[in-house]
Amino acid sequence: ARDHSRHAAILVMHRSEDCQAAITALTSGASDLVGTDALSDEIVHRVQSLVRRKSDAYDLRRNTESSMRLAATDPLTGLYNRRYADRYLSDVIQNSNITGQPFAVMMADIDHFKSVNDTYGHAVGDVILRTIASRISDNLRSIDLVARFGGEEFLVVMPGTDAERAGPAANRLRAKICDDPIVLEDGREVTVTVSVGVTVGGARRPGAPPAAKSAVTPSRTESTMADTLLRLADGALYCAKAAGRNRVEVALTPV
Repeated sequence: ARDHSRHAAILVMHRSEDCQAAITALTSGASDLVGTDALSDEIVHRVQSLVRRKSDAYDLRRNTESSMRLAATDPLTGLYNRRYADRYLSDVIQNSNITGQPFAVMMADIDHFKSVNDTYGHAVGDVILRTIASRISDNLRSIDLVARFGGEEFLVVMPGTDAERAGPAANRLRAKICDDPIVLEDGREVTVTVSVGVTVGGARRPGAPPAAKSAVTPSRTESTMADTLLRLADGALYCAKAAGRNRVEVALTPV
């Protein structure tokens, strides 16, 4: 039950005639058994075998954890990917249906990113993507999610954020991204801006009963709500682009 010893390899020595002790050791989690009258060569062999098995098990766990991490993250920026973001948003909607707590959904897109790639090259474009991803992550709460939604577009989900706070929060985030130029390794500075579209979900009507908790798989209602919120945030983003870029637009949806 303890983290530091959970995967330890345990060799139990017992008197050869004490079968009950051997059974108790195995049922309690012993990795292997050896009699107290065993020759030293046998003990060494069993210890070496346990060490090899423990090392193999560690490599397997590490590879499994790495595969799970890669399945949920974007390899360039280290942010969560769209698949994970969809699952997270569904969970936030489900929780909001139960608690009535609002939440904000933001779509941020780098302005004129194609021109950046054309001017500086794709390697610099990758640096800019990683830098902006880091600036977004560094200026969010631990409960907020930021994901690379595709290309130069990022999704932010902020639980517990209502309509009054969503717009200012998005504008602060935009400023943190845009106010300081990105300094390249060769000393060149690149100034980029982002446009942000925002919408808000949740906020159950006063007196409305909480929704029944759904199964682990998102319900059709939650999936529909997620699609609606993403569409609204994306529409607000395009409005921000059309209005001159480097700005925030908010699209509210009926509760």
